[in-house]
Amino acid sequence: MLDTKSNICERVEAPSEFIKLFVFLVFLVGGFLIASSAYAATYYVSQSTANGWANGSNSNNGTSTSTPKLTISAAYSVASSGDTIVVNDGTYTEGVLYISKGLTINSVNDYATTITTSSGYVMDITPPAGSTFTLGKLIICANSTSYGLIFRDVATLYSVVLNGTRIQNATKYAVDGTRPTHITFTANNIIINDPNDSNTAITFSAPIVQGGVNINGGSATIGITGSISNGAVFIAGAAGVTASVTNMTLNLQAGPSGGNPAIGIKDIANAIVSGNAITIVDASAQH
Repeated sequence: MLDTKSNICERVEAPSEFIKLFVFLVFLVGGFLIASSAYAATYYVSQSTANGWANGSNSNNGTSTSTPKLTISAAYSVASSGDTIVVNDGTYTEGVLYISKGLTINSVNDYATTITTSSGYVMDITPPAGSTFTLGKLIICANSTSYGLIFRDVATLYSVVLNGTRIQNATKYAVDGTRPTHITFTANNIIINDPNDSNTAITFSAPIVQGGVNINGGSATIGITGSISNGAVFIAGAAGVTASVTNMTLNLQAGPSGGNPAIGIKDIANAIVSGNAITIVDASAQH
């Protein structure tokens, strides 16, 4: 009988040990999720009370719409790779934003936020290797200076994603990829409106040796009549690099010079160019 009771006790205690293990695992996983959530922070920027937000101040912590930062650069200075910066409606003149973190910048309302500059370009972008920098549906206004976005070169691959981003009023390149050799650039429904741009709207000419350029949807309008020196899109690469330009609407005020095509792909095997609509307003000005 004593042995039987002992066995009964052992059977009763076994589920208890299982429960302890289960509770430990719950706390372990829960702690991991909390830590992961804490790692990906969101910072807010506002220069008005639009959308019920408070007016921003760079002395605020920027972690809520009640305590937003005043400038994007101030929010960027406290953000880390993996974080998101959300910008309230308005026009933000930031000089040059130097981006060296893999984070996301979004607007509250589609195209209600404009980031502009008084310098030669709006953003100078060099994210860390292996990271991704993302822009959402906001307006990048080059303010009739040379460039919208400039990408720098690093020795290892990084990524840039533009989701519906609108770039306007550049006079040279809206997207300047003349330097990077290790980049994956993805643009979904990008909108470029550079009527005074006499050069290429999107160029990656380094050439790229790792990564690729994939553009799907959207539109580009460029060029003073009779003075476009290149096509709307130009991508140069090496073996193993990918390139695709699909479903874009391209409006060129004149034909590209030197026989250059509206979409140029150089030294990239199996590039995909399809579904694009190309209009040359003044075909007689092609030179």
